[in-house]
Amino acid sequence: MYKVFDSTNQIIFSNKYSFPKAQVVRNQNDILRLNSEGIFKFLVISQNPLDSLFKWFSDCNIIEAAGGLVQKQNKFLWIYRDKKWDLPKGKLENNETYDYAALREVKEECGLDDYLEIDKLIYISFHVYKINNQRYLKRTYWYTMSYNGKKTLIPQKEEGISEVKWVSFSESESLASSSYKNIKEVWNASKV
Repeated sequence: MYKVFDSTNQIIFSNKYSFPKAQVVRNQNDILRLNSEGIFKFLVISQNPLDSLFKWFSDCNIIEAAGGLVQKQNKFLWIYRDKKWDLPKGKLENNETYDYAALREVKEECGLDDYLEIDKLIYISFHVYKINNQRYLKRTYWYTMSYNGKKTLIPQKEEGISEVKWVSFSESESLASSSYKNIKEVWNASKV
């Protein structure tokens, strides 16, 4: 099962009919029609959900990315970018593995050092966005991470990050609820 988020819709690609609140659709025209009726959660049934996802979004450029939900003792690391609280992540560079890119991006965006370690892969998110009339499908591999260093957090301003902070579990719950839908999914996956 894979969920894709765009600015208004959530599209689930699955081989099961186990999403009772999602409207089953076959194509983009179904979604446009149902959007006009106020429906924004959809289900595409397929024997190969990932293949169907990539076919559905074949008009998009694919962006591969990785990021992390970092914990230090009982605190979690959040960044503030584009007027939203978010988790650190970024695009893979040439020949990078997802886990290496996740570590590099978190270090760069937050000013951390080599005391950052990956615990495990917890979620793979998909979201669609548009820049200059070109659509992009970003697939992000999310890892839980631990940080045991003492570095002072430094936001990577050139990436539009204005603040980086460690927050409690309860504040993280609140930030996840008001963040992007895919970030809320990552946060919920970390609690499983």
